[in-house]
Amino acid sequence: MLYRLARWPAGRGIGPARRGGRLAETGTSLSILYEEPDERPTIPVSGAIGAPSRDGSLIIAHLYSEFATIPAREDHDIGADERVDLSKGHRITRGDVTRKVMATIVMSPQTAASLGQWLAGQVACVSGRLASEPREVID
Repeated sequence: MLYRLARWPAGRGIGPARRGGRLAETGTSLSILYEEPDERPTIPVSGAIGAPSRDGSLIIAHLYSEFATIPAREDHDIGADERVDLSKGHRITRGDVTRKVMATIVMSPQTAASLGQWLAGQVACVSGRLASEPREVID
């Protein structure tokens, strides 16, 4: 996204970039700070499912991690010799695959399109089609 820097009242600077408390006349740069919370999780993502919001103004995506489902429960009989034969028993299964929703993201259609382009570019980098230099999402 291109940023239009609005002129703020005198002494407030231009848009997000303040220059010494005065209105900058040239507007040749914009500083963006990335802040991370102390306990920022790393989320393994296998896929996403979602849809536009009801009014169509936002895109909602649930990021999930996918893995083989473990049984909900196993019951085994204890033999007369006080041994358990784990090959014999009863399992209560819950399906073949579990998709655990790890995070939900809500974004504008423009941000979603930008994120999609950025991800496609990263895939191209990994595939060796582009130079492997980090790129940033431009929203």
